[in-house]
Amino acid sequence: MEEMIKGKSFLIVDDQEAVRQLVSRSLSQLGAGNVIQAASGTTAMKIVESQQCDFIICDWNMPKMNGVDLLKEVRRLPSYKKIPFLMITAETDKRRVMEVISSGVTDFLVKPFNVKALKEKIERCFLVGSPEGMAQYLQSNLRPPAAKVEEKSTLLVVDDVASNVDVLVNLFQKEYRVKVASSGEQALKICFASPPDLILMDVSMPPGMSGFEACEELQKNPDTQGIPVIFLTSRDSSVDMTKGFEIGGVDYVIKPSEPAIVKARVKNHLRLKSGRDSMAQELDLMLENSRLREEMQLIIRHDLKTPLIGMIYHLTELIDNPDIPKDATNHILSMESASYRMLAMINSSQKLIKIEQGTYKSKQEKVDLDKIVLRIEQDLQGIMNEKSVSFAAHSEDPWYIVGEELLCYILAENLLKNAIEASDDNSEIKIQFSKVDSMVVLEIENTGTVPESIRGNFFDKFSTAEKEDGSGIGTHSARLMARAQRGDIKLECGESTTKLVVTLPSWED
Repeated sequence: MEEMIKGKSFLIVDDQEAVRQLVSRSLSQLGAGNVIQAASGTTAMKIVESQQCDFIICDWNMPKMNGVDLLKEVRRLPSYKKIPFLMITAETDKRRVMEVISSGVTDFLVKPFNVKALKEKIERCFLVGSPEGMAQYLQSNLRPPAAKVEEKSTLLVVDDVASNVDVLVNLFQKEYRVKVASSGEQALKICFASPPDLILMDVSMPPGMSGFEACEELQKNPDTQGIPVIFLTSRDSSVDMTKGFEIGGVDYVIKPSEPAIVKARVKNHLRLKSGRDSMAQELDLMLENSRLREEMQLIIRHDLKTPLIGMIYHLTELIDNPDIPKDATNHILSMESASYRMLAMINSSQKLIKIEQGTYKSKQEKVDLDKIVLRIEQDLQGIMNEKSVSFAAHSEDPWYIVGEELLCYILAENLLKNAIEASDDNSEIKIQFSKVDSMVVLEIENTGTVPESIRGNFFDKFSTAEKEDGSGIGTHSARLMARAQRGDIKLECGESTTKLVVTLPSWED
């Protein structure tokens, strides 16, 4: 491990001084020599713009520029596209976690954490070398959870008074496996050999090691740092209580105490420990699933292109065949045009990945948005006929915007296709153009309204109104493409209608 991080520079970003110092000390224990600290995302951004760091460890929740915003900005810099970015978090919201994964995070560190957990994460990040490499590492090293076996948690009771030990053993032995130690030294031997899930520790155990001293030794060892220690003692001074928490205790119970209270505290701390362990595994699985999904998308893009290129080749041969009737040739030309658009869309999916990561720079082309809508109307005529849906008349004047034609086509095609599918049969979809200040506005309004349950996350990735074949990708990618072209999309819901308002920068001659 020391060889791995030797000569590397680490940037710690956290608004809490105590956390920065904890991580800094942990890195020093692991052999890191060059550790830089930043108390905010803004300060960290100035640092990465002025010098090269080899590893960033950043808290998720910070005021002003949080860890997610910093991650996105860092990934825009060419020299920081691949460096490890370890996010410290207690976040469990799936949508927010997926946003961070798609932005290029390398791994997560669940807090509270210890030196052992930090070491494992740093080692893993360096071994894989990049966000993409994490997928291969996880596939090789992450195993599916074994079938859950309801095993009793193990408690270690540490007290030099036999009667106190007997009381605690009788109190907990029905629910937990209980081990006992009569001294701090004996407790350490048990913990180092087979760590328990929780320790109930007396403080005063003369003439040997005190409970405080035993806890300090446990904190020095990466294998035992994470064991929750509850001090159970008659020493009730505020100085003792403060020291108990400062050296790593999770709770401080003064004897004599109500058995029900002691049981409740033990149960709560075991639940917290289990929750942290489950959270860490869940984040790893979400990270793996996201990488696997990206790999599958790459494979699918490759596998789709091969037969499509073959089809285009045969269509070209048919077009050049003088024996093909003219009306059939027109249909073949239409098929060829659609095939080329499909090929372009498959190729552009790589652009979407860059857009999602915030690394794509849009071209500045003159695009007639109205012409694109007319073309989409022709391309979607089949599904429009199935539902007897039509587009209401819109302006035939050109509406020029600054952007990329293919991105605009995919954006509008996604929204119009969704509008057709969501519309009532025998209805009209209203399409209107206007100009507000320096922006061209495209409004698409259809019958049917978006369920209230998904309005707040309508544009999120994989958000869908439970359509049978809905992927939740269309509106998400449409908004990404709009924003990549310095525009945006917003949702407006009426009682029985849905309106999507697209704004894109106007082309000014």
